[in-house]
Amino acid sequence: MKDMHGAFTSAGRSLVLFDSRDGYDWNLAKHPLVSTLQIRWANGTVQPVGYLERPQLWFDNGKPAVLLLATTIDQTSSYNVQVPLR
Repeated sequence: MKDMHGAFTSAGRSLVLFDSRDGYDWNLAKHPLVSTLQIRWANGTVQPVGYLERPQLWFDNGKPAVLLLATTIDQTSSYNVQVPLR
């Protein structure tokens, strides 16, 4: 989920992960920080972004394969970013 104020980690505005066995009771994951507001591109450069939000997962053969995120770099246009998961 999108953490607007750094309420769940010391990273400030970020994406955080929660766990639930039943979809009703949610707990902060053991390693909750998913990402700060930056994108690390394949060539190693790091780019700050205005936000990362609307996280969704794409599954391949029942396993999470890609994290899909909405973002903006310059506050004039929004983009969709696909993050391959290992």
